[in-house]
Amino acid sequence: MIEQIAEGLYLVHGANRGRFPWSHSILAAGDRTVLFDTGCGEPAREWLHLVRDVLGHVPTAPTGTFREGDIIDTGPLRFRALHTPGHTADHFCFVEEEMGILLSFDIDPTPFGPWYGHDECDLDQFCASLHRIQELRPSMVVSSHRRPLSDGIEEEIAAFDAVFVRRNEKIVSMLEAGPALPEELAELSPFYGVPQNDFALARYFEARMIEKHLELLARRGLALRSKGVSYSLS
Repeated sequence: MIEQIAEGLYLVHGANRGRFPWSHSILAAGDRTVLFDTGCGEPAREWLHLVRDVLGHVPTAPTGTFREGDIIDTGPLRFRALHTPGHTADHFCFVEEEMGILLSFDIDPTPFGPWYGHDECDLDQFCASLHRIQELRPSMVVSSHRRPLSDGIEEEIAAFDAVFVRRNEKIVSMLEAGPALPEELAELSPFYGVPQNDFALARYFEARMIEKHLELLARRGLALRSKGVSYSLS
């Protein structure tokens, strides 16, 4: 289904209401037509099976690139590129400044919370990127995994930001039981509550996210890393 959400801007609905691992795309139509966020395109074998066989993505070769400040002009709309790393190192948002519309993609204020399960992800960068888009005070936020937001944007983003703090507190409380590896904490699935024998890829991603929190706690002097890879409270 394609739904018009503003003049010259459309939401292309993904399966399952765009919930991960599915996603929405965003279509801008005018003098030029642009499709934003076409989809994905470690344990590697399971990830490739998910994106190719389950989601049906087909690899395509890029024909160009963009960077901070570049403009994508569709005729009636002009989108400025904003580098917003954290979710991934190369995550970008786009803002249409005249209409105040932010295309936020995977900065998607949902109850699922921020996602940073790749090695390249960075908690500090994610928080900084989130604060950057807060400062824009957009009138509409269009992400890849929920319906567009026009009301309560500030509160929704603040709630999304607060998830980082709650997860930090959860990891600290788990370390009170003694030193642990990220994978050991992931077996308890503190973020997602995924059963132990269900979806190995989810367990891997959750372990990487836990590891990001442990690294952050270590940088803040609240946790110590042993000679191996286990962490304990300092």
